[in-house]
Amino acid sequence: ESRDVLHSFSVPVFRLKQDAIPGRTITGWFHPTRTGEYDVQCAEICGIGHGVMAARIHIEDATQHATWVSALSAATTP
Repeated sequence: ESRDVLHSFSVPVFRLKQDAIPGRTITGWFHPTRTGEYDVQCAEICGIGHGVMAARIHIEDATQHATWVSALSAATTP
């Protein structure tokens, strides 16, 4: 979902690209085939901030994810 202009969520290594359109909620899914950290980018020239819209996606297996959840839970427990 976009709040302002057209964007295009893209994870090039997975050949994944989905447009985000203002006022419309678009759901989707994908099944990654390998673990690791990969670049996420906006593939639509969307305005002045377009060049700084980089991000990373972290793909984990079930064991790695469970470890992360446990560590996060321990850090937030008083």
